[in-house]
Amino acid sequence: MRTPPKRKSILVKGYGRSRLYDTTARRYVSVEQLRAWAAEGVALAVIDAEDGKDVTRDLLV
Repeated sequence: MRTPPKRKSILVKGYGRSRLYDTTARRYVSVEQLRAWAAEGVALAVIDAEDGKDVTRDLLV
């Protein structure tokens, strides 16, 4: 898995059908990529695009 460029934090928006969009890099990412980044200590947050709820913990468990 490719490590993202050094950033303070990553904001990912979650859309229907498990689509995850990295808003800074402007590309879709997978849950596996998110888990790898979290394991590397990268700060990230996943926000549901419809209701604005933080779903980071649900995806990384």
